[in-house]
Amino acid sequence: LRLAGVAGLETVRQRFPWAAMEPEPGRWDWQPWDDIVQAVQDEGLQLIALLDGSPTWARAEADVANPLAPPHDSRDFGAFARAFAQRYGHAVHVYQIWDEPNIYPHWGERPVNAGAYADLLREAAAVIRSVDPAARIVSAGLAPTAERSAFNQNDVDYLRALYGAGAAGRFDTLGAK
Repeated sequence: LRLAGVAGLETVRQRFPWAAMEPEPGRWDWQPWDDIVQAVQDEGLQLIALLDGSPTWARAEADVANPLAPPHDSRDFGAFARAFAQRYGHAVHVYQIWDEPNIYPHWGERPVNAGAYADLLREAAAVIRSVDPAARIVSAGLAPTAERSAFNQNDVDYLRALYGAGAAGRFDTLGAK
């Protein structure tokens, strides 16, 4: 982090995997993440918190072995996002919701689904903003791909479907790769 600051970088994007943070419902392991957030603050850097992944207990049965799969119920992810914002809202003002939902394995053992991701984004954005009204929400960075299969969808097609599902008003910044 020190070298990032010396190099003139101002922002760090850090993944915060829900599965590691809440391995069982209501049992939180904040310590390693507290250290990361504090270290970023100590270096005077801004933090983009990437919230993604799901613990085994929150996944659909078909996804039990895939920690990158979305939760069975987006409200569970919303509860995680709320707890995260309550704990780190003093230091985090930019939240990226999920990563690469347009490709396998980031959407579990099922076809990708822009509408389902829009629901997850809607839930997370609403609860984060209820805790931190000034929070900025970044959509998932879509994986660049020309593929058009059920499990790997072209990022442009996926983005069109995402906007078609009403996600436009749910984020402030479009994530891109």
